[in-house]
Amino acid sequence: MSIKSPIVFDFDGTMVHSNEIKEIAFYLAAGIKPKSNKIISGILKEGKVLYWDRFAILEKMSLVLGLNYMELLQKYNEIVVNSLPKCKKREGIDKFLLKCSGKKFINSATPYSFLKSSVDQIFGYGNFDLVLGDGASNKIKNIEIILNEFSLSASSLIIIGDGQDDYETAHHFGCTFYGFYGGTIRNKKIDLYQNFFEIMNVMRSCDDDFTDELQK
Repeated sequence: MSIKSPIVFDFDGTMVHSNEIKEIAFYLAAGIKPKSNKIISGILKEGKVLYWDRFAILEKMSLVLGLNYMELLQKYNEIVVNSLPKCKKREGIDKFLLKCSGKKFINSATPYSFLKSSVDQIFGYGNFDLVLGDGASNKIKNIEIILNEFSLSASSLIIIGDGQDDYETAHHFGCTFYGFYGGTIRNKKIDLYQNFFEIMNVMRSCDDDFTDELQK
């Protein structure tokens, strides 16, 4: 049995291991050698404790360092996106995608033009029914686009991500959610996973037919 539910994936940090690159990019965007500046290191440490996203961290950097926020954001995005194709895929993602017989979508905060080229380069062209970027403040809006364009019910969706925004989007629509360690999810009451094999194990524990198919 395949995974028939429509799946919405976050991209960087979820489908590929990009969190280390994203951390280094904060230094490089400010023109500073990675991990060599105590101010930036302190902001990143504070951000982890308070579960800040990249935008909150860049805003704090711009205020403390006296740098232009929009220039910082543009440089940060360029560094991350140019590095994404070099990132390792999260373990189990290829097998998971093969098991998906339903619609597959990507909903990411990464700017669309950069996102689409990275997705095509890493996973091949045409493997997803819709790729939506620029979701920094629009992940909920992007889900509405998916639901309307493909005539889907929110309760049928599965959302997979490593960010608090992914969790909040799933909660907003009442979707099933699977989250990964290492991101910004701050709800300590939900189960988090290391890889897609673990998610498949949870899915197969609820479906005997899927268990048999998964072992093939």
